[in-house]
Amino acid sequence: MSRTSSRVRACIICVVTLAAAVACGDGRDAADRPFPDRSIRWIVPTAAGGGFDRTTRMLQPHMEAALGVPLEVVYRGGGGFAIGATTLLREGADCHNVMIHGTPLLHFSHLTQNVRYTWDDFFPVGSVNIDPGVVRVRNDSPWRSLEELIEDAHARPGQIRVGIAGRTDVGHFGIREIERAAGVDFNIIFYDGGGPARTALAGGEVEVTHTGAYNSLPVAEESRVLAVHQPENLWKDITDGAPTVGQALSAEVQPNDFRYQMWVTRACRDNHPEHYAVLAEALESAVESPGYLAALESAGEFGSLDYIPGDEYMEMLLAQSEEFEAIALSLNDR
Repeated sequence: MSRTSSRVRACIICVVTLAAAVACGDGRDAADRPFPDRSIRWIVPTAAGGGFDRTTRMLQPHMEAALGVPLEVVYRGGGGFAIGATTLLREGADCHNVMIHGTPLLHFSHLTQNVRYTWDDFFPVGSVNIDPGVVRVRNDSPWRSLEELIEDAHARPGQIRVGIAGRTDVGHFGIREIERAAGVDFNIIFYDGGGPARTALAGGEVEVTHTGAYNSLPVAEESRVLAVHQPENLWKDITDGAPTVGQALSAEVQPNDFRYQMWVTRACRDNHPEHYAVLAEALESAVESPGYLAALESAGEFGSLDYIPGDEYMEMLLAQSEEFEAIALSLNDR
């Protein structure tokens, strides 16, 4: 047999062997294969188009590069963010399901509703960014300031429509706090996520929204910010240089913001710490990747970056849990 024939025969054997390995596995038990050994599902607990969705899509390619497997994005909106959380709890024990969610939204979703979980059934992989709360109106609205909006609300109680991403959304607490501080009543309308809420503002279905500064950038051209719900406006370039809510109302108000995290189930974290470690390392790699940082810069969202590792963020949440419960009780009172 010639050398060429020998090489061809060897190649055929290699191809057959490789095909068998692909078809039948590499001979090891699934538990022995490196994690992840298949695609990972990324749950978004809202409809498409909101802040959770945008953050997920920006991170997705960089997480896929770090993990070496595809991430399948699925939307499980509704139920005050509870359907997505319930889906993860039911199917995420082996760490092949992750979820984007936010605080204190995850806390509110079980403290204000009858659901079969608490926030402690989950564990953060890492906190990715911060989005300060703002009061935003259409450009053609008659109010040039929050003071003017409040004055009109006093004259027309319950008539000014305010769109909120959901009953358990942090924007709900923000607008309720403004109501209490100013002694007014709005007509609050709830939507399934930030995307539908801001679309309602842009389309004139509502006159006001309380949302995130970055979350509402897609409607920035047709709207303007009246006030920033933080102790200081550190985001003047994307909030029209607006004053703070406290300054406008001459009152002390609690800071209001969204923080987005990647989450897994507590069972994943406790029973598969090595899998959790892989996800945590991949998220940190994705957040620090030049591609992701460039995407944030291009979208005008670089100032939202505020990465905190999962274990460190969990310590912060434990310290804040009583505060979140008090806020939830105030929402239940309405």
